[in-house]
Amino acid sequence: MPIKAEITRQPGSSLKLNISIDAEDVTAAFKSAYSEFSRKIKMKGFRPGKVPVGVIKMKYSTAVSQEVLDKLLNNAFTQAIKDNDLHPVSRGEIDAELPELKEGEAFNFSMTADVYPEFDLPQYTELPVTRNSYEIKDKDIDAEIAHLAERFATIEDIEAGTVASDSLVVLDYDVEFNGEIIEELSRAGVCYDQAQGIWYPIFGKGLRGLAAGESKDFKSSFPKEFGMKEKAGKDMVFKVKVVRIQKRVLPEINDEFVRKISTDTTLEEFKTNIRKNMEQHVRQQQSFKVQTDIMAQLVKVAEIDLPKSMVQSQISREVATLKKKLLSSRSTLEQFLEESGKTEEGLREEFTEPAQNLVKTVLILNAISKNENIKAEEGEIKEEVERLARIYNATFEETRIRLAREGKIESIAFDIRRKKTMEMLESKAKIEQGKTLDYAELQTT
Repeated sequence: MPIKAEITRQPGSSLKLNISIDAEDVTAAFKSAYSEFSRKIKMKGFRPGKVPVGVIKMKYSTAVSQEVLDKLLNNAFTQAIKDNDLHPVSRGEIDAELPELKEGEAFNFSMTADVYPEFDLPQYTELPVTRNSYEIKDKDIDAEIAHLAERFATIEDIEAGTVASDSLVVLDYDVEFNGEIIEELSRAGVCYDQAQGIWYPIFGKGLRGLAAGESKDFKSSFPKEFGMKEKAGKDMVFKVKVVRIQKRVLPEINDEFVRKISTDTTLEEFKTNIRKNMEQHVRQQQSFKVQTDIMAQLVKVAEIDLPKSMVQSQISREVATLKKKLLSSRSTLEQFLEESGKTEEGLREEFTEPAQNLVKTVLILNAISKNENIKAEEGEIKEEVERLARIYNATFEETRIRLAREGKIESIAFDIRRKKTMEMLESKAKIEQGKTLDYAELQTT
């Protein structure tokens, strides 16, 4: 279908397309639609495919016109993109109310579409970066093993004694408001960890010294943003009873413990492998920090007219991620906004700069990989699909079909290209040796 497209470039890597479709092509599109409707509709007195055009016009004119319009818009946009060698970020949007589509008349309309921007790549080799070293000491290995031991701790009841700073306390509590117990807020059999002290911190020191069976009141107040408006910000009382006191019992760290949690046979062998894992972690984090530094430099100097739709899509993904996190903690975006005194518009504004930087990063990496002819090889994609198949406990072919159906094969290829491009940037950077730091500092940065 030949079309005429007048293209005007706009800010934000946006294009305005004024498209004109000849009357002959509009007529041909209607003729094709009538033929299609004649084949698929069932009408008494007519065989399939033999329904007269006049009858179709009389009964299905609106449906036919809509189908023709949809096809013309889609085909015209596709043809304009192909003819002008454009690379759209997403489907174009109609600028204004469309004119009436009439059979036998030319059809003119305008669209706006964001395209991948053209930009000059900044110098991306020989970039100066600093790489710190991290010293792994015996105490770091011991701390790692102690952390593992905590995961295998057992819980035992304390028959006599009182709540200490490291106790686990099983308790019941009622919430009292204006002298009445609020049943829906009261709980039984709650386990409170004195060592953590995160959940209801007012319980912490106040519970110490209490024995099983003893009770204590804790004065507090409802949060100002509490869901029950009549109680928000007002005084309340936790009426707490200690049901029982428990403690963690850590396993003894010896050869027997090692054999229970690993394939190693001795504690010394286990420590050697722990050190190797920590050294690998150091190397990974060193590369990550160097690569992050390189990208920060490139993002800072690259001048790119960012497509607004890409930025807005990334902001929407950030908002969706926040919603999921809030949902996992039994909260909602509306509650979060109310508690923080923000609006969704203000939240999206906060996400704008990080989203812009991420979009810039993607565009820069795509341009560098193209410039360096870095590709995801079939073998590399296959290897990743095989890895995912093991995770899904499925066959390779089942996993490949599933990923293809979900549109994730290209995402795998993109991740591989990005990883290879980042590794190339690191290999060509001008790396200077930085400080030698404790391993613990790597864990906190």
